Amino acid sequence: MKKKTVGTKQAENETETIMKSPFLLEGIKKARGQKVFLSHEEVFKDPYVEELHKIREGYAKKFDFDVDAMFKDLKEKEQLHKDRLVSSTKRK
Repeated sequence: MKKKTVGTKQAENETETIMKSPFLLEGIKKARGQKVFLSHEEVFKDPYVEELHKIREGYAKKFDFDVDAMFKDLKEKEQLHKDRLVSSTKRK
């Protein structure tokens, strides 16, 4: 099967293929022990990822989505918490 798209589009195309095949669909339902087939969104919706997106969005809003201001803030926080930083130099 030749892949024409990438990312979410590809997953959606694969989901459509499964949905069109009664054998694949029934096999998945039996394996999961369910009578209904979950939608693409239901399968890939992750509450933890959604929470992280909300946090990131809130942080960006604090700085009016100014990347330079966010970078400056993060650098200041680095200086306040040097004990939490990991060194990238090799240890011998």
